[in-house]
Amino acid sequence: MAGRTPKKRLDKKTGIIILAAVVLLAALAIFGAFHSPDTNSETVAEDPVAQDAEPTEAPLPVPVTAEQLSAAYQANATAAQQQYGDKILQVGATLIRVQRDLNEKPFLLLRGKDEFMGPQAQLDEPSQRRATYMNPGSKGQQIELTCQGVTSVGGIPMLTQCTID
Repeated sequence: MAGRTPKKRLDKKTGIIILAAVVLLAALAIFGAFHSPDTNSETVAEDPVAQDAEPTEAPLPVPVTAEQLSAAYQANATAAQQQYGDKILQVGATLIRVQRDLNEKPFLLLRGKDEFMGPQAQLDEPSQRRATYMNPGSKGQQIELTCQGVTSVGGIPMLTQCTID
């Protein structure tokens, strides 16, 4: 009799495990049936206004110089952020130097209102590669950037996602 008890326990445990697995699979099947998209019954809500509307054009970049940005942020960072913050900017600038951030990605230091408060331009991938190979003698070179926005750190404009034009 002692030999039969472990076998019964084993059979009982196996039965419970199998039952739990079946319940789990059934729950997953039911849950999946209610929450998976049905490709045959896909409906698209029609909006007559959206169909008649013409595609919106991308906003035109706001032309500004690095010196203007620097002066605006030094005078009133809050007002400058409202004016330039979420706009695409076409920035004309004088390059001071190419530097590297903490992640070893190149960024541009631009001439601003004064020597120490110049805007910095964080670059997109293609422009990062381009900046890596810029001539060290390019200091003082006039450049054009298209930037996706600007923030401020300590009154210094930080241009984001810039493309060297």
